[in-house]
Amino acid sequence: SSSSSSSTRVERYSYKDWDLTYRYKEAQGANSKKQRGWSFLQQPTKKTAPPLVLVHPVGIGLDSWFWDKIMDVKDNDFEMYAPDLIGCGTLHGGDAWDPAVKPLSF
Repeated sequence: SSSSSSSTRVERYSYKDWDLTYRYKEAQGANSKKQRGWSFLQQPTKKTAPPLVLVHPVGIGLDSWFWDKIMDVKDNDFEMYAPDLIGCGTLHGGDAWDPAVKPLSF
C-alpha cells in the first residue's frame, strides 16, 4: 500500500512482526528507464544508474522526511529509496518501538 506527496510516495511492508515504511521516488531524468520507455521489469544495464538509498540519522522524531529536499530533485536519473528505520516512520504507519514490549532482535 502507498500514499503520495508530489512524485515521492510512501510504501509499507512487513518484516518479521514489524510494519515498516519507506519513501520511494522513480527515476525522472532524461536517462531514466521511464523516459527511455524501458520496462521496469528489465534487468538494469550499465547505462542505468543504480538506485540511491538514503538512510536517516537516529534520533527522536527522525524518519525518512529527513531526505525530502534531496528527494525533491526534479531530474534524478536513478530511483531513490529512504527507509524508515525500525521505530521510526510512525507518522506514515510504521510501528513504534517500545523495547519493554517488543525487544529488538534479528
